[in-house]
Amino acid sequence: MAALAGVVAVLFAVINGSEGNGSGDSTTTSGGGGQSKSVGKSDGGDNAVPKTYTVQPGDTLSGIAEQFGISEASIQKLNKNVDPQALATGQELKLR
Repeated sequence: MAALAGVVAVLFAVINGSEGNGSGDSTTTSGGGGQSKSVGKSDGGDNAVPKTYTVQPGDTLSGIAEQFGISEASIQKLNKNVDPQALATGQELKLR
């Protein structure tokens, strides 16, 4: 049941986070339960995918990949020592 709540929270964050501010600065988007998702700074280009992402409670690799429109495989390739089944809150992931 807790896993389902986590999936719902991630989907909510993905839907709400898709609006973006386009400024290239760090952004915070609200997820379910008042949690916030923090992302690293982008390079200021048109690419909406930040360089890094800080894992939040309830995050999954598939949810993070979907949120930024990138593949799980690309995240795994950039983060070879990360176990996608055991993400830790506060862990920083490279996204590009």
